[in-house]
Amino acid sequence: MLGVIAWGTFGLTNAAVLDRFPLSIALVDTVWGGVLTGTVALAAGKATEISRAKKSEGA
Repeated sequence: MLGVIAWGTFGLTNAAVLDRFPLSIALVDTVWGGVLTGTVALAAGKATEISRAKKSEGA
């Protein structure tokens, strides 16, 4: 959700302020932001799990 909100704000602001900025680009940016942010959050979560598992093995 964070990515959709952040990228949507950026894209829709561009569409509102710039004369020739297409709304379709703003919508694609919004979806892309959600996918990108979700993917990075998932990867960070997995990396944290792996790191914690390795620390508990060594403890």
